[in-house]
Amino acid sequence: MKKYITVIVLSLYMCTIQAQTKQDLLNTIDKDITSLKTLLKVADMRIELTAGTSKEFDASDGFNFEQQSLAKSAADKDALNKFFSQLKVHSKLFYPYNIVSIGKDEFDLLKLLGRDNFHFSHNPDKEPTYTPTRITFLDGTEISENLPIVSKKSIAAKHATTEKEDGKTYEYVDEEKMTALEKAIWESSSFDETIALQSSKPIKSISYHIELPVSSKKLYEFNTQQKTVHTIYGAITLEGVAGTKVYCTVPETDRDGDIQIEAYYKNGKVLRQKGSNSNTVVTDSKRKVYQEWITTLEKAKERVNKNEIKSDKDLKDFLTAHPVQMSDEDKKKYKSSVYTFSGPVSKVVFIVTDSVSKTESFDLAYDSYNANTKEEPFVATDFETGRNGLLNKAGQWVVKPRFSEDFRPVTRFFYRDQLDDIDTTYHYDPSAKAIQKVDYTIDDPEIYDGKYVKIIHRVNGPKGIANVTTGKVIVPVEYDYIFFRDDQFWVLDKNGQSGVMDRNFKIVLPIAYKGVDAEGGYISVREGGSKKDIYDARGKNITNGKYDDIKGTFSDGLLLVGKRYTNKEGYINTKNYFIDTLCNVKIDLTAKGYEDAEAFSAGLAVVRNSTRNYGYINTRGELIIPCQYKYARHFYPTSQLALVQLKDDSYVMIDKKGNIVKKLSGSYSKSKFEKADRASRILMTDQRSFNEYGEELEYNANDYW
Repeated sequence: MKKYITVIVLSLYMCTIQAQTKQDLLNTIDKDITSLKTLLKVADMRIELTAGTSKEFDASDGFNFEQQSLAKSAADKDALNKFFSQLKVHSKLFYPYNIVSIGKDEFDLLKLLGRDNFHFSHNPDKEPTYTPTRITFLDGTEISENLPIVSKKSIAAKHATTEKEDGKTYEYVDEEKMTALEKAIWESSSFDETIALQSSKPIKSISYHIELPVSSKKLYEFNTQQKTVHTIYGAITLEGVAGTKVYCTVPETDRDGDIQIEAYYKNGKVLRQKGSNSNTVVTDSKRKVYQEWITTLEKAKERVNKNEIKSDKDLKDFLTAHPVQMSDEDKKKYKSSVYTFSGPVSKVVFIVTDSVSKTESFDLAYDSYNANTKEEPFVATDFETGRNGLLNKAGQWVVKPRFSEDFRPVTRFFYRDQLDDIDTTYHYDPSAKAIQKVDYTIDDPEIYDGKYVKIIHRVNGPKGIANVTTGKVIVPVEYDYIFFRDDQFWVLDKNGQSGVMDRNFKIVLPIAYKGVDAEGGYISVREGGSKKDIYDARGKNITNGKYDDIKGTFSDGLLLVGKRYTNKEGYINTKNYFIDTLCNVKIDLTAKGYEDAEAFSAGLAVVRNSTRNYGYINTRGELIIPCQYKYARHFYPTSQLALVQLKDDSYVMIDKKGNIVKKLSGSYSKSKFEKADRASRILMTDQRSFNEYGEELEYNANDYW
């Protein structure tokens, strides 16, 4: 359609007529006449309505439906602001530059805008723009004016070139004249907005001014009966629906996607569009205009044949003197279309977007990727040589670039390089600003007790401990496992036996025990079978094999223990006690009629009586909260609240006086304890979760693995 209209306009204004001979003039006129007649012939083709079939349609097959509706309203500014604020910014040091990329996540943005995945491809002027406005460096300095930035936009402006060919002017970006830096930015991923900052100082944060054209959207809903509605582009007419096919007449628009169609199955889901075809529609009034044009052009031919029109100027003057008027309505272009969908159509919706967009603006700051203000140096790549070294916050080399591109940090004190497929570890001394090779590798990057790492000579091999500041080996690489427990003990396993060192690597227990662990300042050891003993921090055995059962460790100065005995009937029972650190019995639970108990927490301990109801006692053995619950758990240390099950099977959080503080929905499943108070999770069977304050938390699928 657009092609034919262009022909008419060119003939009317004679913008490109270049005929020099009589035959050239006739050929030019015949070309326009042929185009108009072809247009009218094509327009006479009619699309017949035939009943569609849905025999093979399966409503349970998700592939038959779209994942989202284009009719969804575009996100409001708050939702867009949230989207942009959550984008990730990555910064990489390429001395003497910073290469900064912001991940645009355009597919997610298109979902928010209710657009298809190709919208930005077809309408590049509708993409968001990202303009850096302020950069803050890790050394505390910042710049906000005349930012020394190289971007794709600045590169295009610098290297824009025009050429003429066959009378036409072409504009392109001359890549051959680009510098190496400009080529790197120009060829960067289209999924990111990448810039180069001409500064070698590590970036702490970067601020952007973001602009996004947002178009208004209007929905026109049709039932299966014929109906016409008027839009800003012209009338939309639903000719009819036959099975899986929708027949309609819609205005042609300059932009792809200004008018879109959706068809719905009877269950309300959006059917997948399988195909479409269309042809130009010529109204009766427009047909008269085209016929007038043909008549005028035929008269022009007669004048040419009579030598009354001899030149381009004569032809132009004739056509100008015999104009054909076209109304505003006739200037609108329509197409008759048929759309095919995956299943029988029960409802049709046209989505009409105003091509004149409102621009939404956002000013946001992003922390640079891996920018830790407390740590330096930083791995950087020399842009010219491609070798890696270490920079300080001022952007100066502290270790010259002599390592391979695989050179990377393990911790701020250790770095790894790969030479001839062999990993090599280096220790960096911050005080001396020196780096040297070591004969071990890091087992894991965690720094224990603020200054130690576990080391190995080979993967899954024996382990040792090194000082992160000096790089010196503190514990030889000869242990099967090493654990740092209770923030003060090193538990070491070797040849199936365990021992304990204190945080200063003084031996507390030699490598001669089984089942060693540490908690609450005490060490638990499984001496043989299932029997356990408790040792203090100096290695003194407190329980000395006196008890058959030990639950947990000392809490509030008391340890829950059990001693088995055989009753008169020959059954084995257990008497439970709380003992102190001198192994003296402080609370005889069995004598008080309690069949079971849990360790103390926040000064109270769960107990269960002979009727299998739960309550709480204090450290003197006094019943503080009556045995009135079907189930009860310990008190959390920070919230000072406990989870209990009431007689009606509901779950609530109570305080230390037994008052109900929070009611929880659902049935209790399990708990996940974290030191951070609001991160502890109480998980319910309906997959809802709460923290120790009874506050509901967002769903986390990892909780239910």
